[in-house]
Order: sequence, then structure tokens, then C-alpha cells
Amino acid sequence: MKKWIWIFGCLWICSLPFAFCSCDTTCLHPNESIEVVSPSCDKEGYTLHTCPDCSAQYKTDTVIPTGHTLSEKTIAPTCTKEGYTEYSCACGYTYKGSFCAPTGHAYTKNLVPPDCESEGYTEYTCSCGHSYVTDYTAPVGHSYVKTATAPTCESEGYTTYACACGHSYVSDHTAPLGHSYVEATTAPTCDSEGYTEHTCTACRSSYRTQILSALGHTYSSAVIAPTCVDQGYTAYTCVSCDSAYRSDYIAPLGHKMTVTHVAHPTLSSLGRLTHHCSVCEYHFTNALLYNDVFANAYTDNTVRLAKGVDISYHNHTPDSALPGGYAPLNWTAIKDAGFDFAILRAGYAGFHDPVFEMNYADAKAAGMDLGAYYYAHAQSVEDAKAEAAELLSWLEGKQFEYPIYYDMEDSSLTALDKDLLTEICITFVIALRDAGYYSAVYSNNDWLSNRLHGEELKNFCEIWYARYQKDPTADSEHFEAFTVSADNNDFSWLKQYGGQVGLWQYTQCGVIENSGIREKVDFNYAYKDYPTYMKTFCLNGYTTSP
Repeated sequence: MKKWIWIFGCLWICSLPFAFCSCDTTCLHPNESIEVVSPSCDKEGYTLHTCPDCSAQYKTDTVIPTGHTLSEKTIAPTCTKEGYTEYSCACGYTYKGSFCAPTGHAYTKNLVPPDCESEGYTEYTCSCGHSYVTDYTAPVGHSYVKTATAPTCESEGYTTYACACGHSYVSDHTAPLGHSYVEATTAPTCDSEGYTEHTCTACRSSYRTQILSALGHTYSSAVIAPTCVDQGYTAYTCVSCDSAYRSDYIAPLGHKMTVTHVAHPTLSSLGRLTHHCSVCEYHFTNALLYNDVFANAYTDNTVRLAKGVDISYHNHTPDSALPGGYAPLNWTAIKDAGFDFAILRAGYAGFHDPVFEMNYADAKAAGMDLGAYYYAHAQSVEDAKAEAAELLSWLEGKQFEYPIYYDMEDSSLTALDKDLLTEICITFVIALRDAGYYSAVYSNNDWLSNRLHGEELKNFCEIWYARYQKDPTADSEHFEAFTVSADNNDFSWLKQYGGQVGLWQYTQCGVIENSGIREKVDFNYAYKDYPTYMKTFCLNGYTTSP
């Protein structure tokens, strides 16, 4: 039905005198498309029918154009261009109207004065950027100031002409004067070369000629010996100049200190040792406590340091024809037999041993170290003090390297009790210590265990300990066997007594061939370095240390 309506419509339109139709009347346009075109400012609107089969087209529903919708834009006039109003439609259509004339230039005037080299003028400038120049005036020209520069030894002289504007030029040149030299000769030294120096009197420039090599040093030497605290060295000084240096350094010698003054300590006062260096003036003093100097009975050392004998007139051969009534001993033979020291009996109460002085002199001459002992008879503390005073008189003027012993073994003392006997020993020891002697007690195991307060005595002073083998004999074979045991440091039985002592009398059956000693003699071992000790603390007659 729609198809027939379309066909009739098309036939009707095509029959109209103004109608546009390209249809093929043979085609019924079953598949035509329809496009609606809106009207614009200057074009009508319509509906466009198009057949894709026969390409036929025709329009219907025509609409008149809408007309232009204009907007305005005002352009102001400039100095050289007219102003106007521009009308525009959104479709792109434009036109201009409402024209007005240009405004013309409005100039400002800028006067530029002339300078030395440039003319002056007036510049007219409009705000639009247009400008022109007129009213020119001529340059004024330079006004120069002259400055003269004098010639030097090496540079020419000239005059500088300068204008205030900054322009300048140089003219009026004069030649350099040239140098005027004077000569000065410097002789070579040890470390500096010699030369002749030429110096200009005007500009002080200089140069050198006649260069001579340095002479080199000629050194003399002086040996500066080292002192206790300062190095020694050889000082080398040049004989021509002050150059000097040192070499061949020798280490400082160190102080050689000796004790030059001693104040021995007592139970109630400090002692003092003053030490002086034997080379320089250095010295110092140190305090000595009682226990610093005087030791108890024990030592930890178990190595035998020295071997000795103890001697009284009983060991000499009587000879009434000789002074003192006894033949001297051969102390050189005793020393050569391996004995280092001797303990000499000084005597007992009221009795000065007749060989004491002789043995002291002869043993010292043979190089033996010596000690002394006093045989005790004191029945009271006062007796002990008297015996100590008597012994001190015999010791005066002598030096002893071993202790001074109080021999506590006489049978006349056995009736006294332990307290008194112990006090007698201590009194004697203190009296000698107060006089600067290293005093000690000689005794045996029986007396130390049964007749004295042995522990008290051992803790107060040294003990010269007499203890032999249980069944001593006089034959040399047995004696040698005993000596070997001692040399091997077999002290197990000795330590049962309480500890190692400083001096041990280990036999009374000793024999020294060709010594002049009559019968048997006591042998002893020392386990302390007594000689060093006595000298260090200035004891037993020593007043200076080694």
C-alpha cells in the first residue's frame, strides 16, 4: 500500500512545472532514503529523498532561510589608521561600517646636546613608536690635558694627551736613558758561591758575573764525653763559618750510686740512706724501716751461694815464739781450696781471742769475706749489754761482709729459763743493730727446740744453724759422702726444722790440706748474698755502698 502511495506521490510531483525529480518512473523506489537539511542564514531548508536503486532524488517540505545574526567589534583609530565597527555572523559572513578618521601623531621632544666628537640634535618620538630627528648642532671638539712621562733606563719617555671624555693619545716620545751600573764583589763562602754583582744606580736592576763555586766546609772535631744523664757525641764545627753538626752519639753512662751517709734504723726510729752519684752531683735520700734492713731466719733460696769456715785460736797450732803465741794460717790455701768466707771468733766476756786480729788482717789480705762471733756467757740482760759493748770495741775500725753472731751454746747457760735466755739473745742483737751491725744468733737444733723460744727468735733475727748428721765421724770418706749430699741440695731433713736458713754449719769434721788448721774445722754453707747486703745498707763497718 505504501509503495503505491509513494508512486502516486512521485508522479504528482513530477507533473508539477517547478518540481525537481530525477526519478525513473519505471522504478517504484522501494528502498529510498530521506535526509532532512535545516535552513541556514542564506539558504532554505528541505527534505531530500534519494532512491539507491535508480539514483533518483527529489525535495519536499521546503523552509525559507533564517537570515544573518550579527555581532559588533569596534576598532579604535590610531595615529595613521582610521577606526571602524566590524559586524560578524557565526556563519562567517562579515562587513565593516561606522568609519572614523586617524587621530594623527602626538610627539614628545628629547634634546641631545653635542659632545667632543658627536653632533647634537632634537629627537621627536610618538607613543606609537614613530620618531624623527632635527635641529642638528656641530660637535664641540676635544679639550686635552697633557701628562708627561719621563724616560727610564729601559723605557722611552712620552706625553699623554687626555680629554675628559676619555679619549687620549700619546706623543712627544723620547729615548730610554740606559743603565748606569756600579760593581760589587762578594767572595765565596763555605756554602755560598762568590760573584761580581752589577747594580744600576738609577733603577736598582742588577745582574751577576764571575760566578765562583762555594768553598765547602772544613770541619774541626771535638769529642764530648757522655755524662750520667746526657749523651756523648762528637761535635763538628767549620773553622770558616758557624756551621756545626753532631754525630757518633754515645748513650748516657747512667748514675753510679753509692751510699755516702747512713743512719741505721732502730726499733723506735727510722733510718736513712743518702745515695750520691760518684760521677755527678745527683743524690737522694730514702727512709729505712727496721724490717727493711734486719731480716728473720728464713730464706727461700736453696742454692748454695758460698762456702766457709769458722775459726778460733783452737784451730791454730800454739807457738810461744810467735807474737800472740799461735802460728798463722795459710789463708791463700784456704781460699784456693774453694772457701769464700770465714767467721772469726772475737772472744767472750773479758777474753779477746788472741788470733782474732791476726786472722782478720791475713784473711782480708787473701781476699776472704769475713764475719765474727762472740761466745755468750751472759747470765742477765745487763750482762748481754756489757758483752755487746765489749764486742763493739773489738769490731771498731773493721769491715765485715757476713753477720756478727752471738754464740748461744755454753753449758753455763743451761740453768737459765727460756724467757731469760731468749731475752738475753734479743738484747745482744738489738745492741749491735743499734750500732749499725747486722747481728744474729748462732745455735743448734737442741737449743732452738728446748732451751730458747726458737720460733720467737727465728722471727726476730737470722740464725746461724748448727746441725750435723746423726752419727758424725772424723773419717774423710764419710765426710765426703755427706758433702755430696749437701751439694745436691738435699734439704728435706733441714726443712723439718721449719725452713731454709741463711747460714748452715753442716759439719764439724772438715779438713783443709796445707791450710795450717789444726785438727778438724767447721764447714758452712751460705744461702744469702751477705756481702752485697752489708755494703748496700752500709752495715758492719761499711760507710759507702759499692
